[in-house]
Amino acid sequence: MLSMRHDSHLGEVIRGTSWAMGTKILALLFGYGFILLISNIFGARVVGLFNLSFAVVSIITLISQMGFPIAVLRFVGEYSDDHALLDVLKKMLFLSGGISLALTLVFYEYSDFIAITIFHDPKLRDFLIIMLLSVPFSVVSGLLVEFVRGLRLIRSSELIRNSLSLFKLVIALLLVFGLRCGDLTPNIAQVGGAIFVCLIAVSFVWNMVRKMTFTKASEVSSGKILNVSIPMLVTTSMFVVLGLTDKIMLGILSTSYEVGIYSVALRLATITSITLVAVNTIVAPKFSELYWSDRMDDLKRVVSFSTRLIFFLSAPILLIYFLFSHQILALFGKEFVLGSVALIILSAGQLINAMSGSVGYFMNMTGNQTVFRNIVMFAAGMNILLNYLLIPRFGLNGAALATAASMINWNLSALFFVKIKSKLYVGYLPFRG
Repeated sequence: MLSMRHDSHLGEVIRGTSWAMGTKILALLFGYGFILLISNIFGARVVGLFNLSFAVVSIITLISQMGFPIAVLRFVGEYSDDHALLDVLKKMLFLSGGISLALTLVFYEYSDFIAITIFHDPKLRDFLIIMLLSVPFSVVSGLLVEFVRGLRLIRSSELIRNSLSLFKLVIALLLVFGLRCGDLTPNIAQVGGAIFVCLIAVSFVWNMVRKMTFTKASEVSSGKILNVSIPMLVTTSMFVVLGLTDKIMLGILSTSYEVGIYSVALRLATITSITLVAVNTIVAPKFSELYWSDRMDDLKRVVSFSTRLIFFLSAPILLIYFLFSHQILALFGKEFVLGSVALIILSAGQLINAMSGSVGYFMNMTGNQTVFRNIVMFAAGMNILLNYLLIPRFGLNGAALATAASMINWNLSALFFVKIKSKLYVGYLPFRG
């Protein structure tokens, strides 16, 4: 314990994780306040339409970002004292911003086709058109927040990132009780929140960049940026497939009503990985810093400590879901209790995710992004196939089984690769200490 207190890297992980956890818990409370408000006032179908439109827009946002939000963490680690870092950021903003505007217009033109032909629900069109307005703002703020995070300004990056939940809730409350808006309230609140977050991120980074000084001025070509970011884009795309396939295929093979119930269960299940997300906020840039400076002993200590921290903070949440899934879902309305089995299945998958530690970020930050991309691509294909086979038979529980199985697959595959190549076990087995 004494050595841990005197290890600056572990101390940074503890301090950073504590701050990230605090802000994420607040964001979580605001986020669930938003869902409780929407589900109790508008019901499962509107929750489903909101989540379907958000799923489509998330795919557009992901493509527009070109893998830059993760890649910028890598470049900050490599060019921390080099003016080339600002050139990298400018090129990323220009490319992703332009793509986001173009894709927004394309999807607007095809909004009828998406709503009616793919999801068989004409009402989805209005939800989708409004949600599309958030794309350029989400793309810019997503990249800038990761840039700030890469500079290890964790408090600032997490405050900006997690402020979205607060803005959404406040706007939704104003729309519901002040302006008395209708079913489109959640989408309007989402767009308004995205605009506010983007404005804050742009203002913060602009003021920060004006004060930065560098001792070097190297050249970084667009080709090098894309060589790093494209594999990460593919990997992130596969994660989005893993995260959204269940909802999208439920919308295609079932109904918006089931999507609404399932979305609440899925949102609850992801609480079990809140510590993973918080720790990843800190350790991703730390992995890059230690690996590229060849400080392997420090890297191993950070990996071991962060993984244990993730497990011991995540496991109790899963236990609560196993014991009280019915009662927890009832808070969102009686119809949402139908998702209790799905909640337990999804939470079990999230536990394996937590036990695997930050294995994905470890591979991305240590030059193994291409291998990790392939692992996640396989898991994404597996997820699509399982959803196709299981949803018609088991409904939302089939979607939960497909998602949990795919998550377990990519985590265990990544752990195995890191163990073979680096002789390092990134995960944590509680019964082995």
